[in-house]
Parts: sequence; structure tokens; C-alpha cells
Amino acid sequence: MLTAAIVASVPRPLQFWLLGFAAIKLVVYVAWMTAHQDFRYVIYDYAPSMAGVLLLQGWVAYRWREKGAGWIIGGILVSFIAAHVQQSDINIHEHFNHNDLYHLIQIGAMWLLYQGGRSFKDR
Repeated sequence: MLTAAIVASVPRPLQFWLLGFAAIKLVVYVAWMTAHQDFRYVIYDYAPSMAGVLLLQGWVAYRWREKGAGWIIGGILVSFIAAHVQQSDINIHEHFNHNDLYHLIQIGAMWLLYQGGRSFKDR
């Protein structure tokens, strides 16, 4: 998602460097995760990536008034809310716990992200 946001948000000369950074970040993450199985490291990788997408789409919304950027921003914010719910101990029913609620909220976030992603164009 970060690489798609880079290609859709940044002029070509800068894309090379940012995509290179994203590739290095991925290699470091994969190397780290081969020896560390704790899920918190997934969050440590996920949060900065989503923050980067949020920043890029905020810039696109401000600079070019792209309609899709609002959908992406909304999707990321809803996804952060879902992640918070997943870390809570909310249990609505014995067969519907915090993880189930997370996935239900995340469906809404994915729909918002999809709506925004449909408008992506290479810069």
C-alpha cells in the first residue's frame, strides 16, 4: 500500500528514492521476522507505513484536491480504530470478542481504502 501511495502521490524523480527506501524497509522487516515471531513487530512495521500513506494522501488532498485521498485517509483512520479495538478486551458476547469486532470494523476500512484506491493514478 505504501508503494502504491508513493507512485500515486509523488512526482517520478522522487519516486525512485522513496520506492528504494520502501524496498529496503521490506527487506529489513522480512529479515527481522525470520527470527522474531511476536506479532508486535508486525504492528511496528505496519504503523509507520500507514502513517506514511496518511501523510502522502494528506499532501495529495491538499495539493491536488484528489477526491480519492479522503477515502484513503478515512480508511486508514478506521483501520487504526479497528487496531485499537483488537488490542482491547471488549467482549460483546461469548461468541463475539474483540478480534471478531476488529475484523468487522476492518471490513469497513477496506471498503474505504478500495474506494480511494480506485482513483489512484501514476504521477
